[in-house]
Amino acid sequence: MKILTVIETVDIETGGGASERARQISLNLQKLGHEIKVLTTSVHYSDLTRKTLKPLKVITLRPLLRRFWVPHPRFWIVRNLVKECDVVNIVNHWSIIVLMTYLFCKLYKKPYFVSPLGSLVIFGRSLPLKKLYNFFIGKRILRDSTGCILATLDEKNHIDDLKIEVKNIFHIPNGVNEEDYPETENSVLLENLGIKNKYVLFIGRLNEIKGPDILFKAFQKLASKISDIDLVFIGPDEGLSDSIKDLAEKSGLSSRLHILGYVSVEDKATIIRKSLFLAIPSRREAMSIVALESGILGKPVLLTDRCGFDEVQEVGGGIVVEANINSIHSGLLSLLDKKADLDSMGSNLKKFVRDNYLWSTAATRHAEIFNNYLES
Repeated sequence: MKILTVIETVDIETGGGASERARQISLNLQKLGHEIKVLTTSVHYSDLTRKTLKPLKVITLRPLLRRFWVPHPRFWIVRNLVKECDVVNIVNHWSIIVLMTYLFCKLYKKPYFVSPLGSLVIFGRSLPLKKLYNFFIGKRILRDSTGCILATLDEKNHIDDLKIEVKNIFHIPNGVNEEDYPETENSVLLENLGIKNKYVLFIGRLNEIKGPDILFKAFQKLASKISDIDLVFIGPDEGLSDSIKDLAEKSGLSSRLHILGYVSVEDKATIIRKSLFLAIPSRREAMSIVALESGILGKPVLLTDRCGFDEVQEVGGGIVVEANINSIHSGLLSLLDKKADLDSMGSNLKKFVRDNYLWSTAATRHAEIFNNYLES
């Protein structure tokens, strides 16, 4: 099949879970023998991203307005890509590049599938614009789609809230590539980063949705009781880094807070392995990929019930709590208790992830869905 993946950014450093899913599904579909092209914008399109996507043909549109990801209207490029493909795989929802693709899918009667990945909930910045987008076109894009591919079953509720009907709904969870995390470790990495104590780890963008502020305030409540544990943040800053640093300074915890920004996959693997556990305090999440990364490396997780991965607690691989300071504080205390068997919990989660959540499996399922439609 000729498959076109469409997403506003595929950047490995700043793109988050949606970008990771778009990259991994595309790369694994290519391994299955399909011809894959990726349409995206050049915003944050780093050399590292370009290198990881080298096997694929990636077409980038230069942005006219970076704030709202408005691409240069090279309609002929989008038209040709849609016209030449067999099926379109749209990742995410709020995007001008998605709108452009939708129009040509309708014009050339091309099947397209949408993976919203939690983006149907109106949250964060630009609320009026998102509401207008949904009113005029967003609902129509979903309603006219060949089907929606959901990372979590909870996303079905988001579709229902929009009061629209989607022809077909499929559930394909996120995944992880075990081979991306080699067993070798950088033995001096933590020393070079100034991390001397044991630590709880956060991985994600430092913005309101991901909840790093809630995590720090929960950590702040227990810091005086447990004085030998630090808090480490990995991920790009999207507005909360300075405020968290200010809170740490005022509470005398600056030396126990480590905000590292982006780190390489290799360094991330070492930092996860050396951590006590991963904390995911998200206010909203569509199937946490970092929970899978932690699991494949044998580390348990503390995550909120907004992450779409409550199975973590069911299999004994961690704790699920509510997305507020007190609940996360209680969860931290439970996992930091000397009676908590973190090694066993990590082993449970590793087996569960390995058996159920691989990108190769997710890509195969995508191919089956696409192929079944084309042959029907």
